[in-house]
Amino acid sequence: MPGKTESYSQTTSRTTVETQTKTEQLVFAKTDEVKLANWLKRILPQVEQELLEGLTPNQQPDKIGDSTENFDINIKHCQQIAFLGDQNSHGHALWLSLYASDVPVLALTSSGSHENWCRHLNQWIKVFIPKREAGKDTLIFTEAKQISLNACIQTLSRNPFNKDVFAGGTISGDIFIWKFKNDYKSVDVEEIGSHSVTEAPNALDWLDETHLIGCLDNSQVVIWKVSKEIIQESLFSVQKKDKAKLTVIVALTRTQFVVGTDKGDVIHCILTPSQDSVETVVLKKHKFAVTHISKVTVQGNLAVYSCDLNGELFVHDLYKTDKDPELILNIPLPYKTTFCTSKDGETVFCPSEDGGLDIYRLKNGLLKTVNGNLQGKGNCIKRSDNGNWFVTGIYNGYFQIFKLDE
Repeated sequence: MPGKTESYSQTTSRTTVETQTKTEQLVFAKTDEVKLANWLKRILPQVEQELLEGLTPNQQPDKIGDSTENFDINIKHCQQIAFLGDQNSHGHALWLSLYASDVPVLALTSSGSHENWCRHLNQWIKVFIPKREAGKDTLIFTEAKQISLNACIQTLSRNPFNKDVFAGGTISGDIFIWKFKNDYKSVDVEEIGSHSVTEAPNALDWLDETHLIGCLDNSQVVIWKVSKEIIQESLFSVQKKDKAKLTVIVALTRTQFVVGTDKGDVIHCILTPSQDSVETVVLKKHKFAVTHISKVTVQGNLAVYSCDLNGELFVHDLYKTDKDPELILNIPLPYKTTFCTSKDGETVFCPSEDGGLDIYRLKNGLLKTVNGNLQGKGNCIKRSDNGNWFVTGIYNGYFQIFKLDE
């Protein structure tokens, strides 16, 4: 990991002045001079490093957000999109390819709560395209297409190698591949493949343009080949013992991916040459179920950000050596179970209460909140590839779109 990220990690592990004072009193009271000298030699390099770095930002939970000084991100509300229905407790969103200038196409859907199976037979994905309002210099996302479904969507994933293509998995175990088509006179969404499975994937991602990967219960991962048909190529387990439910997955390369479990595990997986098993590296474990994972390139280095059910965010350096410390950034995101980041990984965005947006600057712990006027708690956020557009939801049947003002 780069120097900046490491300094963030160091910040979270330092104690407060009060704690340091108590530690020193305890050491002087219970150790002899030889032990004290050894202890001072051991901590001296760290003390010198901290002095060189200057004052440590205070990242105590009760101090986060006390100041927005030098916070130069300017984000404004753009539009609210109604997605009304009886079953919309969870939102799903994707930004597809650019439609006009720097504005992408938007796909939205929602799902209800489920125990064993889905009884919601009238579901849909809605696709929105940006249109300029007559006589105004503003854009409005307008519904252009509806995709009818016979069950709620459990997971959506856009193909990063072809941004017009996206996949969806339903609660009932159907996998669909769609392609957005735009001929500048009309738009359409074509279903280019479907496949039924005995176990619905909890999350999906793309290893490459033609390979879809999904994570299942019981620590299993499945890979499908996507062409004229969707064909299962391999099925394997990433844990030999204490098998857990895999809750999230993110592909890093054609042969590497990271999964999170309902027990808090974060596992870096490398496919073997036979493609039917993996070698694994266990990363820093969360205390609660992992709810979101994102890959981020920070100053040229690949990292993985993970978040758990309690809202704690970890940053994992995938390629550290045995001599490097475990670089973990632990900032308080109370009960925020999803996030996205800026391109450089230094800023984290989370949906807040009532349609707002919380923005955390990792290097100094500053918080900025863009207030909303909706009701409910957001559980979905997506940032466009160009970084200019955000969508959050779902708030009592509404999604909120934000735009970054440069």
